[in-house]
Amino acid sequence: KCIAINKYLFKQELLGRTGPPHTFATMSMRSFIQQLNSHGFITMQWDFQKSASLPEFFAEEAETSPHSKLLYYYNPSFNTEHPHLLERCRRR
Repeated sequence: KCIAINKYLFKQELLGRTGPPHTFATMSMRSFIQQLNSHGFITMQWDFQKSASLPEFFAEEAETSPHSKLLYYYNPSFNTEHPHLLERCRRR
């Protein structure tokens, strides 16, 4: 019911393609987010609880690119276990 998008990688690998095939009709992150919103997706705030018992988690987190901002969007009709619900994700 939720999708997570790494903003930096999404812009670089999908929206930034120069030749075919184009995955999306837009090349702008702003336009893509507007399309998500127009199809009923809402922005979610996602706060992870970090465990002090996982030092390797903190090491990996420190190595993460400062550009890797995750964006979370929710739509009750977007569910990988029930693909037939996608019909409800129509443009409003």
